[in-house]
Amino acid sequence: MASSPQLVTTEESSFAEEFRLFWPDGTMRWLCRRGRVLSDKHDRPVILSGVLLDITDRKEAEEERAGLLAAEKEARGQAEEALAQAEEARADADARRHRLAQLESVTEAGLAHLSLYELLAELLERVQAVLAVDVVVVSLLDASGPLVVRAAVGIDGLAAGVSEGGDQQLARQLGTRVEPVLIEDVDGPDCPIPYLRGQGLRSLVVVPLVVEGHMTGALQVATRRSRRFSRSDVRLLQLVADRMALAIDRVQTFEREHSIAEQLQRSLLPDGLPDLHEADLAGVYRPGAAATVGGDWYDVILLPDGQVALVMGDVVGSGVRAASTMGQLRAACRILIGQGHQPAEIVRSLNRFAIVLGEGEMATFAYLVLDPSSGRGQLVIAGHLPPLVRQADGACGYLNAEASLPLGVRANARYHEHAVELGPGSTVLLYTDGLIERRDSSLDDGFDRLSEAMAAAPSDPSEGCDFVLRSLLGDDEPGDDVALLALRRSDAAPGPFTLRLPAEPTALSRLRRALRNWLGQTGANEEETSDLTLATSEAAANAAEHAYGPIDAHYQVSATVAEGVVEIVVRDFGRWRPPRGANRGRGLLLMKALANVTIHRTNDGTEVRLGRRLANPRHPTQEKTRV
Repeated sequence: MASSPQLVTTEESSFAEEFRLFWPDGTMRWLCRRGRVLSDKHDRPVILSGVLLDITDRKEAEEERAGLLAAEKEARGQAEEALAQAEEARADADARRHRLAQLESVTEAGLAHLSLYELLAELLERVQAVLAVDVVVVSLLDASGPLVVRAAVGIDGLAAGVSEGGDQQLARQLGTRVEPVLIEDVDGPDCPIPYLRGQGLRSLVVVPLVVEGHMTGALQVATRRSRRFSRSDVRLLQLVADRMALAIDRVQTFEREHSIAEQLQRSLLPDGLPDLHEADLAGVYRPGAAATVGGDWYDVILLPDGQVALVMGDVVGSGVRAASTMGQLRAACRILIGQGHQPAEIVRSLNRFAIVLGEGEMATFAYLVLDPSSGRGQLVIAGHLPPLVRQADGACGYLNAEASLPLGVRANARYHEHAVELGPGSTVLLYTDGLIERRDSSLDDGFDRLSEAMAAAPSDPSEGCDFVLRSLLGDDEPGDDVALLALRRSDAAPGPFTLRLPAEPTALSRLRRALRNWLGQTGANEEETSDLTLATSEAAANAAEHAYGPIDAHYQVSATVAEGVVEIVVRDFGRWRPPRGANRGRGLLLMKALANVTIHRTNDGTEVRLGRRLANPRHPTQEKTRV
């Protein structure tokens, strides 16, 4: 308050004062008194004038305004605090989103189809960028136990496969712990990784890679400058390691299962294809991208009469069940063929067998029996795609066959034989649907693509199959299994004859048939053909009987014609045993009566040469070539 009126009169010329006053009824009022002191010429106060005002309304208004201002200030403070909290929350959310983006960049879905080597290379570069470190190393547990370096970035001279005891020390220090290990001085005595010392590194963090509670490896990140890794850094590194461990385990599991599946699949395919003089063969199997066995298979079986059976099948579905069905069908097919049944009857019997295997077991099947010397044969189709034939001039066309049901659909399904004739130099290709079927195109488009690829493919069956696969599938693994089987008939001109046969009596009929066909092409008459075939058969029988013991072995027969003289060579690769029993050795006398005979024995085997001049050779100027 202002001073009292007494003081005002003595010290000031005017005064103002606000004060509260309580009435007898207890109410309070705000009053204001204002006045002025008038003085005479001697500055002595002579008059006091003033006014007394009731300012209660003004004071209440001021108090209300002050309250409003305080409330506004408090509200503004609360708003600013809320805004700061929102900014902090937004920053935290941005940090979480950034961290999530970093994690996703390390192990995004696009890495799922990489090999282990490619995955590690990609992961390490991403970890290096995300964590802003200089060196990243990944060690994985080897099958024998120790940790082995599998990949590294940012460091020279550290090759994959390093173990040298250092990682064993690291494995012992980590033990079963799942917490990261921080090392402030890599060159210090506390660093359990000797191969990182002397590399100019300072700070190091080692994080175990853990899958389902078991350590599978270790992630090591290091910097060349001293760096104190924050809790956020270590937490992010742990999350990265967890993601990496799962990604690596997934790829390792996929590669392991894929390898097992492929080995199982290939074990159900023929180890090799037979050697035919009148034709060349090639078979290719490529597994699908999924790590599971499939039901595609092919087979080639030589018949006693010299014909060859080409088999192509595709069991519906995939996995162990499909592979098991495929194996049983393949075995049953070989048994039925060995019993000498006709092609249609073989397929009908195989269909009944598929019915017996159980409900839902279904397979498409193609069976082609062909005489390589004449090119004539019989084709039976059971719901399979038609074989493709490329003529010697490159023209391509599909073999016509009556539509029929796949194996295992109906017990009384009918299957018919269709005549086939393959000209000299022509190729027939059997294949499964994985080669031409695509989700984004029709089956007709697939047929057209295959026909165009086959027309441009090399004539050699093996090279042709590879060309067709590259043209239709590229270098990527197909989505479904793919099997191809190609047979190309030899050209009409009688080139050099060569045939590699097992040392067993059953192979002689095949030899006689092939040699007769070749001799006929040289212009040999019936007598010359009969004599040379008999002499060669006798020499081959001697090689099978005397050159080897009771083991699997082979011998080779080759023949050429030059200046009208046929020369046939029968060569084995064993040591001849003495004749067993009496009345032996007549075979040599027979051979000498039919042809000019020379025999040459070495430590590497025996070579029997049979020669004879033809009366009317068809190609008297052919140069002599030995294969």
